[in-house]
Amino acid sequence: MKTTSINIIRIFKVTLPVMLPMIFFCIGCKKETVPPSFQNFLNFEMDGLQIKCDKNISASVVLENGTIRLLDISADWAAGSISLELNENQAITAGEYIFSADRVRRATLWLNLSPGQNTMFYAGDGGFANTLSGTGKITIAEINNEFVKGNFDFTTAIEYFSNSFKVVTNGTFALKFK
Repeated sequence: MKTTSINIIRIFKVTLPVMLPMIFFCIGCKKETVPPSFQNFLNFEMDGLQIKCDKNISASVVLENGTIRLLDISADWAAGSISLELNENQAITAGEYIFSADRVRRATLWLNLSPGQNTMFYAGDGGFANTLSGTGKITIAEINNEFVKGNFDFTTAIEYFSNSFKVVTNGTFALKFK
């Protein structure tokens, strides 16, 4: 019996230094799945024409006591730019934000309608006047301290000089914060 236990101890002493590094190597080699790289985008249809923003795509937030209170999204394309803004009295979370006269919820389009002249089209609150210009909504599907995803639709008020308005539909975005 003594020889058997002595042999087991010898085998254990010989195999342990070989087995332990192999066990730790196998555990240490566990591969983490890396999510695909995040691509910022903002796309929409304006008066039925598909727009894919390809420049200066950004989103920024203002935190108050650790919660997101202001969300500003903007992007450019060859013929103009777009800006979406939510400025809430409470945390901005996943949900639907319908434009209203008493809330800072707005969308702005700057369009190059003629050479050297940008025309602004606007939907949302009227600032201090508490009026509503146009209609629309921004829906937040997902938001955290790193990124925001969602969609939007709006119809601007009639622009004074061009006597026209813009209809924006099927807007989608996914953006990392600056």
